[in-house]
Amino acid sequence: MAPVTQFFNQPIDRVFNVDGVINVNQELGVHVPLASRLPERLHLAATLINRSREHERVCEVIENHLRGGRVETPLVFVLQGHMADLHRAFVLRLERVDFAPGRLLHELGEDSAYDAFGRRSWPTGGDHVAMLHSLTEPLGVRDRAAQQEIEAAICSKADSFGFSHHVNCARWSSSDTELLRSWVGYLHRSWPRARQPRLCIAFLCVEYATKPTNRTRRLKALITELSERRDGSSVVHVLDPFDQIDNIHVGDWAASITRKYRGDFSPEVLAAAETRLFPRGSRPVRLADIYRQLFEVMYEAYCKPAVQFGM
Repeated sequence: MAPVTQFFNQPIDRVFNVDGVINVNQELGVHVPLASRLPERLHLAATLINRSREHERVCEVIENHLRGGRVETPLVFVLQGHMADLHRAFVLRLERVDFAPGRLLHELGEDSAYDAFGRRSWPTGGDHVAMLHSLTEPLGVRDRAAQQEIEAAICSKADSFGFSHHVNCARWSSSDTELLRSWVGYLHRSWPRARQPRLCIAFLCVEYATKPTNRTRRLKALITELSERRDGSSVVHVLDPFDQIDNIHVGDWAASITRKYRGDFSPEVLAAAETRLFPRGSRPVRLADIYRQLFEVMYEAYCKPAVQFGM
């Protein structure tokens, strides 16, 4: 199997792992007026900033999972941070770039496809069956289908697939604790086996309060508990909390999308992004605080070559 690092610097080209067109900003719930002036295939560029540590961890876990032949067992990745860290942006980056055919999941076949179920609603109470019901729409079964009917749809799914649930610690309750315990236990012991090799990936996006609270501490303790099974067989992989964005991250991002989107952006404009977005003395910020500015940079970098070409 090819080393995971070979996927980091590949050109993204013009084809993503998506049927039709994806509106990245609509999925993130962020309004960026300039986005409509850029081809939507370029919108993913803004999700590539920072997160290299988390990205490498996810890729290594998946690589080891596939190498170990455990594709019948789902993977759960817990993404930790604040709401302004835009957890969903990181999920989109993985689903639309790394999980595209011929990339990270190529061990399952060169044409292996990944079906992104998107963000699913977190149930209000219940157990693992309530979590299964959150997947009925993308699985193509009726809303109130029985557990066996949903599991049959999962078994018959030919492609790898994944989904994300978002939880906010400010609204976390004891019923949510029992729901998560039931869900992880089900994924570990009772997840239905597929008829052919394919991977299921569940993302749990945890949004913490700015200031630590008792609910925050209880939720963190629960996540640690679920990820540290005594037999070492947990399906839960907890990533480090997202970092804030600083000038170094912007400089690395500009260099990265220059490589990945060859010919789409002006290297000169991107090279100035670091000092433009972070003048001397600027403090680190959350991704949501700088997201629109990234699009301003991309718009200028994309438009200048187009204008020169038309002259």
